[in-house]
Amino acid sequence: MNTYHFSVGNIKLIVVGDGSETLDEAGLIGMVKPLPDAFLQAYREMPQPYQFNYNILYIESAGERILIDTGNGAEGKPQVGNTLDLLQQEGITAGQIDKVILSHLHMDHAGGLTVGNAAVFPNAEIIIPKVEWEHWLESGPAPAERREILKAVFQPYTGRIRFVGDGDSVAEGVTVVALPGHTPGHSGFIIDSEGQGLLHIVDALHLQMQIAFPEVSPVFDLQPDVSAANRRKVLERIADEGLTILAYHLQFPGLGRVERSGSGFAWKPMG
Repeated sequence: MNTYHFSVGNIKLIVVGDGSETLDEAGLIGMVKPLPDAFLQAYREMPQPYQFNYNILYIESAGERILIDTGNGAEGKPQVGNTLDLLQQEGITAGQIDKVILSHLHMDHAGGLTVGNAAVFPNAEIIIPKVEWEHWLESGPAPAERREILKAVFQPYTGRIRFVGDGDSVAEGVTVVALPGHTPGHSGFIIDSEGQGLLHIVDALHLQMQIAFPEVSPVFDLQPDVSAANRRKVLERIADEGLTILAYHLQFPGLGRVERSGSGFAWKPMG
């Protein structure tokens, strides 16, 4: 289990390792269809076994304690679902969290909101991209079973949910960046303080190989062409502006920089 401390200007940040899974070649073949030969070769050149991580971002800004996403939830322990235990080791309790900001409504991001029918974060405001809520819980084409699961997750937070969109400020120095494609309302977050910047792209990419091959989308991107276009666009921004990147599923702590390289980009990990 891991935590990684760093800062952007005067904003304190901790990457919290909710857990990880091993992605073998069979898993990759099931995840990326069609699977380009060059992409498979790039995977084979990665350190093995390849780790597929879940990186939660904790923020302290202007006196507020904030989580971006909650992880899988404690039912997945010990492989995943370790966020609360790691926060407690840092002296941070769930009751101290002021805001939980959700990037999108897949359960490896929202599953930690409840245990049974009870709210895990009793004092937190829950902030959700409006487009994402509409897709999964209102007029969108989401499966009915998923809609019912999410209704149960959010029921204990009734009256404490706020909807946001692209460009909205969610905390001092923290702004929503729409990155649709993985899901219709999937969002990242720019963290900006004292001339320093971090762009948390969450699930705009899932695999390190996508940095070199941004046109490749996994099967769980609902709009693969949209996600590929936005992945390239956001990587261009990160490279051109010299931003630090955080990616939810890259090897812990998921932090680094990207540089243009050929038709894609090259990854420069940090931490």
